[in-house]
Order: sequence, then C-alpha cells, then structure tokens
Amino acid sequence: MTTQETGIRHPTLRLFNPGLCQSDREVIDQFVVRRHQFDFVLEVLRDNLASASCQHVLLTGARGMGKTMLLARLEAELRTDPALLPVRLPEDSHHEIADATAFWLEALYGLATACQRRHPDTAAELEAAHASLCRRWREPHLQPAALAALERGLAAVNRRMVLMAENLEALTESWDPDNEWRLRKILQEADSMFMLVGTASRRRFAAIDDLDRAWFGLFREIDLPPLTTGECAVLWHMVTGRTVAARTVRFFETLTGGNPRLLAMLAADRPDPDPERLWEHAVDLLDRNAEYCRGSLGALPRGERRVLLALAELWEPASASATAKRARMDVRVVSVMLGRLANRGLAGASGDGRARRWSIGNRIMGLHYSLQRERDPEVLRRRIQAGRDN
Repeated sequence: MTTQETGIRHPTLRLFNPGLCQSDREVIDQFVVRRHQFDFVLEVLRDNLASASCQHVLLTGARGMGKTMLLARLEAELRTDPALLPVRLPEDSHHEIADATAFWLEALYGLATACQRRHPDTAAELEAAHASLCRRWREPHLQPAALAALERGLAAVNRRMVLMAENLEALTESWDPDNEWRLRKILQEADSMFMLVGTASRRRFAAIDDLDRAWFGLFREIDLPPLTTGECAVLWHMVTGRTVAARTVRFFETLTGGNPRLLAMLAADRPDPDPERLWEHAVDLLDRNAEYCRGSLGALPRGERRVLLALAELWEPASASATAKRARMDVRVVSVMLGRLANRGLAGASGDGRARRWSIGNRIMGLHYSLQRERDPEVLRRRIQAGRDN
C-alpha cells in the first residue's frame, strides 16, 4: 500500500548516518529510545559549566547500538543551548587525524561549519584561520595557533564547545603517547573551553584501559546495552506507525539481539509482518547482512575468529572450558580471546569465577554462521525459539 492508502507517513530514516540531511525536528522525533543515556550525558555537560574541571564522556556499544543517533540527538538539543555549542567531527575523520595538532585543526574546521548559520562573520574568520594554518602544515608548532583560533571563535559567540568524535579507539591507535598526553592536557585545563563526547565500539581499549596511558580515567563511560522488549516495540512503532503483537516484537528482539539499527532496518522493510512468515523475514534479514557478517568475521585475528565461531556453534551460554573444547584450543588462550571479543562487543559474559558463562554478543553473526553451516532453517527456528523462551 502507498502512504496515501494507509494514511501513515513513514519517517525518513538514516540507518547509518542519523542526522544527515535531516532537520533537528526529525532527529528529535525519531529519538525514542536511549532517553536515559541522553539525559545523563546532558546532565554531565551542563554540570561542567559550574565545575572547576570538565568531565568528558565516552559512549560505548557495538555497531548499530545507537551511538551515532545519540550524538545526533545531542547535537539537535545543544544547537539551542545558550552556553554550549555542538561540533561533530565526521565519523571517518580518524583516517586523516594523525596527531593532536590535526585533531584541533579538524575541530577548527568543524567550529567554522557550526557557526555558519547564526554567526557568518565568525565562521568566515575561522575558515580563513583554518586555511592559513593548513598551508603552514610543515611548521612544527601549529597546535597553539589552532587552539588560539578556536578560543577566539568561541569567545566571539560566547559559548563553550562540545566536541563529538566517533571511533576514538581507531583515532588513537596510530598516535604516539606524546600526542595522547598533549590532548589530555588541553582537555583537563581548569579554564578549558572544550568538552569531549566520544564513541567507541569497544568497552575497553588500550588508550583508556592502561594505567600508564594518557586517557586512563579521563571519561565517564556509558555503555549502550541491547534494547528491552518494550523499547523494541517503541522503536518499531516510530519506524512504521504500527503496533505489532508482543510475540512478534519478542521474536525480532531475539533475532536482532536488541540492536536498534537492525530492528529499524527490519521494521522499515516489513512494517506489517505476517506472523505466519516470521521465519522467512528472519532469513531475509540474515541474507541482507551477509556481507557485513563475513566482513566482520574476516577482520578478526585468527584466534578470536575460531573462538567466536565456537560460541556461534554452541549458541547457549558456555564456560570457557566448553568453548575451548569446541574450538579445539587451549583454555588459557581461549580465556584471553573471550576477553578480547567482549571488548569488541562480540561476546558477553554472565556470572563470575567458575560460574561464568560466555555467549556470542552479535546474534546476527551467530545465526548467519549457523544457517550457512547447517543449511537447515530448522536450526534457525530452534535457536530463535530458545532465545524467546529464556
């Protein structure tokens, strides 16, 4: 049916780039989950205004868990804030930010862009400063000049900057320790004009996990967990304008592992799913994500890949020793690999000590592998049913 026939207007969705070519109103209307995390980040940022030092924020979660959408919603909120100015770096900017100086130059360009609508004269000055500094890239001490230009621009608009940077773990992987410490020093200065809200797909990575690294203890970390059944229903309604049966929502929650992007993708494609064809819908979703699953699996080191596939075969939560037996690897090595997979958001653990049980964190990858290996949709049916019963 067309929109005219149903009377339902489906929103324009940006599954991978929320906020891109969308109005702030659209972003606000589409932000129907993660409200608690949004309120918490906003509280931290506004508390910084009266604090002697800034508290910075790191959002963590696997791909598709809503990190970029939360940043888009935060940007829409702060655009009207009288004291805070949001500046978002492009999601893939880590490819060209080779050091702390390049980081601040990118922030300068972002500030110029953010000022264009309401402060065109300031934006023009910032653009000129950015162009001048880029031409002087051979000079060894550009960072102080970039920071001075940023501070002049922020003083002109009488606001402090909330700098949003995605994929912080990728950003710092190629940096030497000196660059990390230089960035931390600026962010922790008592009169700093800058607040940083970053994202990472791993809960732990070297730059924040190592006691001797510069970013240790720098962030308030907020993890984005899988959506609950109720949140899945709310998101489905936002995407489709329809309310579906509770058992259908639970089925798709199990299938997607509560991943908002996958659920929105499925809802957009099947706004009114046939309860008698849920298994067909499930296979369609797995087929559309086959390349993502293969790419994600292929990007893993060999040892982690073997352990992840063992978890996929086991499916039910299993001990490290049971996982090692299935992977045909030493249990001590497997324990290390499980920790690394957990950091990547690809494995999860419940319980402690000997009672700890591990399971695959990305259900789509696990189900995709199971279906490819067994070639039997009944395997898929049993596993999704088991997830619904738990």
